[in-house]
Amino acid sequence: MIEPSGAAALAPLMRADRATLERLQRTIPDVVDRVRFVPPQTNEDYLALTAIGDAVLDPPVFGGGHTTLEALAAGRPVITLPGRFLRGRLTQAFLRHCGQEGRIAGDISEYVELALAAGRAGGVPPDPADNGPLFDDKSTLREHEEFFIAAREAARRDQRLAAWPA
Repeated sequence: MIEPSGAAALAPLMRADRATLERLQRTIPDVVDRVRFVPPQTNEDYLALTAIGDAVLDPPVFGGGHTTLEALAAGRPVITLPGRFLRGRLTQAFLRHCGQEGRIAGDISEYVELALAAGRAGGVPPDPADNGPLFDDKSTLREHEEFFIAAREAARRDQRLAAWPA
């Protein structure tokens, strides 16, 4: 990890990281020394890093998707502040599907409060069964299977698939 102290620390950072660090030095100078940049990770190392975090924060505006699913699969609590667009609402949908509405913030203040609470909990993982509705639900898989079987049968008859579901 790269410690952001002084100009020497800026040199090896990628340009985007350097710009981010410079912005943080201007906006949060009292805590910027706590910021760490992690070098690019292999997928295996990234998943291991995700699994040791106290919590995963779904970033407002950008939002999570695959990353959120990986964090939930690793048993990490995920905190979100839903955005205006779909990209910022995927995590909200995942958490609602699992009955974890208590991790969905209504505003930025609540997002910070939830993040702090998750961090203070010391990484106490949620019950793995909490994510069961998300990972164990086979209904979407079955619907896809039915669709592709029907599409294949229609193609064999040289027909178009009728409106779905049939």
